[in-house]
Amino acid sequence: MARHGSQAFHERLARLEEKHNAIARGGVLQADLSGHTTVRKGKSRLPRIVVFFALLLGLTWTLKATMYAIEGPIDYQERITTLANGPAPDKAMSVVMAADPVTVWMADTGISLSLLSVEKAVEWHSYLTSEPWEDDNVMPQEKSRTQGDGAAF
Repeated sequence: MARHGSQAFHERLARLEEKHNAIARGGVLQADLSGHTTVRKGKSRLPRIVVFFALLLGLTWTLKATMYAIEGPIDYQERITTLANGPAPDKAMSVVMAADPVTVWMADTGISLSLLSVEKAVEWHSYLTSEPWEDDNVMPQEKSRTQGDGAAF
């Protein structure tokens, strides 16, 4: 009899070790109403990392294309050449910021300027830095929502 109880104990111990290992691998412990616990597989972090790097890549291309469109190809290349002649971090940045076909295409089609509107940024900057008691301290899209006495309705 004692051997049977010992075997049950070791089986229970093995199940507990499996649960602990599953939790250590990213599993989530879940209990039902009766108190029975199970370990379900946790969410994978791979898609979050992929989405993060895709957004980072898209933002980098948008920034490069905006700079390329504003400065023009000759001035942009001069800045990249200046970076390439600098210390190691500047050389690495010159490789990243070099004009590639995607950057040139985005700059030529105006995609970068529509995503990062320079005019809208300047407009918001002037709005945020103006004094709050000035009468014309209303964003252009908000002016249409104000009545004749200046009070918003």
